[in-house]
Amino acid sequence: MPAGELWRCVEMAVNGTKSAYPKLQPLDAFFRDLETMLRTLVAGALGPSPRTVKTTIAKKSSRKKPGDRK
Repeated sequence: MPAGELWRCVEMAVNGTKSAYPKLQPLDAFFRDLETMLRTLVAGALGPSPRTVKTTIAKKSSRKKPGDRK
């Protein structure tokens, strides 16, 4: 995801959280919900690293099936 698109999503998350908590009250609930949304957005934007995916694929292909010869 391009940085500009991520920024737009972060801005929408902040605006949505503000609408759920008018005047940012209670403040602790506002921050808790905002943190949850931002962590979810950032984790989804980053995704798994290509190295992790490549290693997982290599491990799956090296498994032996029952009945395979040695």
